[in-house]
Amino acid sequence: MGGQDYAENIHYSVFNSKYLSRLLIEVGFRSVRRWDPQKVDHHDFEDWASCTIVVNGGNYPVSLNIEAGK
Repeated sequence: MGGQDYAENIHYSVFNSKYLSRLLIEVGFRSVRRWDPQKVDHHDFEDWASCTIVVNGGNYPVSLNIEAGK
């Protein structure tokens, strides 16, 4: 995770949708949902949110795109 090509380029936590959604609910968020960067008005630029990687012949998103409302 991360290129790890300099000291600050590292991730210390990994989240999946179920776990992150539960954490958000526990701290008071509601209406937690995933969003597709290709299908929302507020994401009209290229970044890691819209990138995918190929693993064992399958195409997987790089980012876990979740939004939550209070």
